Amino acid sequence: MTIEVQWDGDSDGWCLDVFAILPGASSAHPRFTCVPLVSMRPGGERSGDARAVAIEVGQWAQQRWGSRFYFPSPAESPDEPRWWDTLRAEPGDGAGS
Repeated sequence: MTIEVQWDGDSDGWCLDVFAILPGASSAHPRFTCVPLVSMRPGGERSGDARAVAIEVGQWAQQRWGSRFYFPSPAESPDEPRWWDTLRAEPGDGAGS
C-alpha cells in the first residue's frame, strides 16, 4: 500500500487529497486502485495545518504498516505526477516511465 497526497485546485481554492493506492487494476490504472481517504481544504494561513495532518497520516501509515508515503510537493502544485507515474514501466502494463 502507498499513501499518496496530492494538491487539487478549483474555483474555491486548493485542497489536499489523501489516497490509499492498493494493488489491483482499476479504471484509472491497469495495476493499481486509488481509494480516497480524506480531502482537506486549507484556508489561507491555516494551509500549514492541512500539510502537517497529511504528513502525519503518511508517516503513521509508514510506521504502522510499512507503507510507502508519497507527497511530491508540500507547496501548492497541481502538476505533480501520481505515484504510479513515477514507477518504471513493465512491458505491457501501461505504467508510467
